[in-house]
Amino acid sequence: MNISELHKNLNKNNIENCYILFGKDENLIKSNINIILNKILDKNFKDLNYTEFDGNTLEDIEEIKNACETVPFMSNKRVVCVYRANFLKHKNKSIKKNELNKNTKESNESDENNKVFNDLKEYIKSIPSHCVLILYYAFQDKREKVSSNIYKLNKNACIVEVSFDEEGVKYKRKYKENKIKNEIKKFFNIINKDIGKVELENFYIYV
Repeated sequence: MNISELHKNLNKNNIENCYILFGKDENLIKSNINIILNKILDKNFKDLNYTEFDGNTLEDIEEIKNACETVPFMSNKRVVCVYRANFLKHKNKSIKKNELNKNTKESNESDENNKVFNDLKEYIKSIPSHCVLILYYAFQDKREKVSSNIYKLNKNACIVEVSFDEEGVKYKRKYKENKIKNEIKKFFNIINKDIGKVELENFYIYV
């Protein structure tokens, strides 16, 4: 799924229990996660129904499970986000003995990543209906390709490639436009002036 298809589904209120986003631009990934959050959560209760974890520090998924199992407060849904979930990149392969001897630290990290991935793969089959679990990772360089691990989760998660394809280019333009318009609104708020939609559009085009 690309970002255009994601937005169409969100506009139709088709909310998945699990989203996995990946791509080259981490800021673009984060902006799309915010779109999901704003669709699901009431901003007045967001802090009470949103939990995030650093994927680089996870040794197991117990904290994720506990957060997902927690009942939402004054909301139908709660959201749990794992950012920089780099354990999704690692191929789920057994490590040879000679590799263990070469670099014990790297081997241990790989073992931990494999365990987190495998446990997560099982858990997303039974995420509570009140929870939306979001994970993402960004490519380290332009040549990096998506891990085969991602597609092993395809049956139980919505996989979103965040990139500027033909549809994505349109989104990028709209994203920049909205960002500028938001700055214009902030400026008018600072000087205690109201600006309507028509005036905002004209200000954006002509100023």
